Amino acid sequence: MTGFEIDYARDQKRLEEILLAIDRPGDFHVHGRTFAPMPRLDVADVGVLAFPVSGLQIRALIEVAEQAPYGKGTQTLVDRSVRDCWQIDASRFHIDGGGWPETFEGILEAVTAGLGCPSGSLIAEPYKLLIYETGGFFAAHRDTEKADGMVGTLSISLPTEGAGGELVVRHRDREVSLDMNASDPSELAYAAFYADCAHETRPVREGCRLSLVFNLRLRPGDRKTPRHAPDHSDQIQNLTEQLIRWRDDESGPDKLVWLLEHDYSEAGLSWDLLKNADSALAGVLKKAADQADCEIHAAILHIEEEGSPDYDSISHYGDWHDDDFEGAEIDEIFDAHHWLDTWNGPDSTQPDLGKIPLRPEETLPVGALADAEPDEQWINEATGNAGATVERAYRHAALVLWPRCRALQVMAGASIDTAVAWVAQQLGRKGADAGELVNQLIDLWNSVSQDRREPEQAPMLDLLAAHGDDAPALRFLSEVVLSRYDGTENKSLLPVLRLIGAEAGGEFLAELVEAQMPRRANAILALLLKAGRLRHFKWRTTLRKGIAAALAALPEALRPRPNDRMFVWQPAPPETIDQDGLANLFALAWRCGLLAEAEAATAAVAAHPKVATPQRHLPAALDALSSEKGISGSAAYLALWRRAAESLLARSAMPPEAPADWVVAAGISCDCELCDQLKAFCADPVAEVRRFPVRQDLRSHLRHQITDNRLDMDYITERRGRPYSLVCTKNRASHERRRKEYAEDVSWMQALIRLAPEGESAEAVATELRQLEASSR
Repeated sequence: MTGFEIDYARDQKRLEEILLAIDRPGDFHVHGRTFAPMPRLDVADVGVLAFPVSGLQIRALIEVAEQAPYGKGTQTLVDRSVRDCWQIDASRFHIDGGGWPETFEGILEAVTAGLGCPSGSLIAEPYKLLIYETGGFFAAHRDTEKADGMVGTLSISLPTEGAGGELVVRHRDREVSLDMNASDPSELAYAAFYADCAHETRPVREGCRLSLVFNLRLRPGDRKTPRHAPDHSDQIQNLTEQLIRWRDDESGPDKLVWLLEHDYSEAGLSWDLLKNADSALAGVLKKAADQADCEIHAAILHIEEEGSPDYDSISHYGDWHDDDFEGAEIDEIFDAHHWLDTWNGPDSTQPDLGKIPLRPEETLPVGALADAEPDEQWINEATGNAGATVERAYRHAALVLWPRCRALQVMAGASIDTAVAWVAQQLGRKGADAGELVNQLIDLWNSVSQDRREPEQAPMLDLLAAHGDDAPALRFLSEVVLSRYDGTENKSLLPVLRLIGAEAGGEFLAELVEAQMPRRANAILALLLKAGRLRHFKWRTTLRKGIAAALAALPEALRPRPNDRMFVWQPAPPETIDQDGLANLFALAWRCGLLAEAEAATAAVAAHPKVATPQRHLPAALDALSSEKGISGSAAYLALWRRAAESLLARSAMPPEAPADWVVAAGISCDCELCDQLKAFCADPVAEVRRFPVRQDLRSHLRHQITDNRLDMDYITERRGRPYSLVCTKNRASHERRRKEYAEDVSWMQALIRLAPEGESAEAVATELRQLEASSR
């Protein structure tokens, strides 16, 4: 790999030696010959073939065949410079004969054993009949997984006259050249190889080659049973000892990642589909991991890197879509990410462990990725001051193991959310110390308090409620929720409040209100409203503490605050209290009998009209409060109603008058000569249009002044003459906004008439009611 360098687990040399020494059943390829009765091969529109196949029948086969394509990415192309042969689909030929089943069974058994698969586990399905004429070939390629459970390809050469056409198969640093010619009338030559092996067919030098091609699949009934490795008792014992040493060494890495030899797609990665050496090693490692009390999974390792290109490695600089860039080297890496996902357990489960990062000194065997080629590569052309960049993505299958005692740390390496989900899965499992796990999780949560993305608290609260222990629940509330509350956890908080009980719950609510009311007033009030539904007399008593604290904290919550997001874990800046929040607060105060406190809180609302706007917030809050039986006769309701009525009448007792001239209010602070001309135009009561013939940067300056100061003015650029002119035309935008505002105010006046105080308070607002009725007609 020419770019990113892996920091391998070099301290695990002995463990690596043991794994590399495991005997490996089978190989990546199988090759052989058999002399047996020939099959009866009947081809549509040609008939039954005679062996060896004559030139006349070869020509007849070509007449009904099609030019064989090849795959490039998601495309299927025909290019004789890449693949020069003919093909006939399996649906157009039939193989049988008296001796064929026994002959084919013998070939398949040899292939199964040679590839290291369990006896009887492979199915061979006919795929194509291939015809190679003299000069025919197929360039190096890899087969795609054409069928579910496909693990390899089987090719059987039928008797023909010819020479050449060797099958070359490569895997990692190994290469074999297989003679596939079969000239004897009773001879069959066969070869099989795993689907991820690169292979090619060399040009046929003389005559022709006729090949039956089969897809090799695992039997569906066998796929759920892991393949068994040979007896490796000594290796398992030695490996177990090494894993125990690693497990008990707290200075070592939390997990180990063993890179597999074969390639597997993300969809095709499964323990029962591991090939050859990978299957043998996985079986041994799983047994040792179980004895060493370690977890083991298969996963996909991803490496993404970005860097500057080495221009000496680019053969045609400047053509950013040329295939020559596929070989571009990276001169300097300036960003890289590496992680594991697509988890598969030995029991065929697929746990959702998310993306767990690869850490330094975790990867084995040493140097396994030294010559890895990227699976994907992109070249980004230089733009502006930014130079060209190369992006690469690598994917590699691996076995990942970690001690069960460190599982929580490994999960937290992905995210706290992943760790919470994992602990939730452990509840109720035999041997799991749920209490210890929950407390460790709270410790981990505190240790990542400076993360840029705050974990979701709701799943953790759900976990605590399911666990059912009030001690860690109360600890999490005081150590985490109290300082990081944002309102998203309201629904999940109620079961935890029930768990810790009314007394502790009431104290927590009071502390939470004091700490978070200034920043999260609406969410706090919504939580108190939910808590008010807890049906128990102790809760009704203790809830008063939280509501009283909210009423006391209202002045601070109403105070306008800048975005003082000082800590990276704070999810949002302070929020402004809304009408729903006000309605909730006064409804709760009424229900709890906190009448004096509620009336005092109305003074705070009146003192901050820019936050709790009396023309909008207060009428909406009163509308929500009106459903509370008896509240419309309270002093607090009267004070809020009067404040809303006074504000609406002060602003909209009369409809807004239409402008008498074209003067535009302008608060322009800039004193440049051009802005002085703009101010003069705004102050002119007659002029409606003004042209400003100035260069582009000055036109831009004028546009910003008009926009930033919300001037009642439209503008367009007139592209005639030099310089172009910015044509400014006055409009009535402010008047139209005021008319719309007045119409909304009238609507709220009518609402206030409907929401007028009742009882003894009704007489006190008689004057305001008459004024509202007159102004809202």
